[in-house]
Amino acid sequence: MKLSLIYLAAGNSRRFGENKLLAELDGRPLYRYGLDALKQAAASLDGSAVPRSVDASSCAVPRSVDASGRAVPRSVDAPGCAVSESVDALSRTVPWSVDASGCAVSESSGCPDGRAVDSPRLATEILVVSQYRQILRTAREEGLVPVESPDSVLGMSYSIRAGLARARGEYLLFQAADQPFLLPDTIAGLISHTLKSGARAGVIQCMGKNRNPALFHRSLTGELAALEGDQGGRLVIKRHWEEVCVYEADTPEQFRDIDFREDLRKFDVFNPHEK
Repeated sequence: MKLSLIYLAAGNSRRFGENKLLAELDGRPLYRYGLDALKQAAASLDGSAVPRSVDASSCAVPRSVDASGRAVPRSVDAPGCAVSESVDALSRTVPWSVDASGCAVSESSGCPDGRAVDSPRLATEILVVSQYRQILRTAREEGLVPVESPDSVLGMSYSIRAGLARARGEYLLFQAADQPFLLPDTIAGLISHTLKSGARAGVIQCMGKNRNPALFHRSLTGELAALEGDQGGRLVIKRHWEEVCVYEADTPEQFRDIDFREDLRKFDVFNPHEK
């Protein structure tokens, strides 16, 4: 099984006044923080991300959405996340290793008598969707998959479609590049808990609100591709809420995004990347 981690670094930064992704934040381009967090999350995934059997109790109880769009608790017959029959094939354990490029790759397992047996290949590909040459060049130099998306100027949905066209994963994660405070453990936790649940999608919640990034099973790519303008994956999440794994996260500061130049000052107050 392959996971596609799609990094959306193609925004127009209209409110910022210039390309915010290349703006310096503590001496580094803004886009680097989220990209590095994504790479660290991919490298941290191991065999526990794909369970031998579905353990829905590892996920939070699904929520319903009230009229305001906020998530609220609901009761269910059994604890945990909804399980999609279309992903039953995930209920097996395959060992992982991390190669020099930071890509998580499966290894062949062995029988007790020493005979090698075939196991499905597991890999995590990172795709960087952008309309900016510097970001695409960085992706190429680091062994990632650069996805040029000149139509991203027309809205978020165009960036999503560009990523979908190149992604080969059974699950696809979409992460925005303007969240420099996002922690690698949060990304890895969302992926691991969603795969364990067998749900068709996974979303992070913090303080009762849905947050980015989000994870989708390939069976939902048609609906993602049908998004228009600046529409994002939250519409698909809302439509399939009964089949979504909710991963509870803390540290709400990590979900701050950068929309205006003055938002860069938040880094002085909260820098999760400090050792």
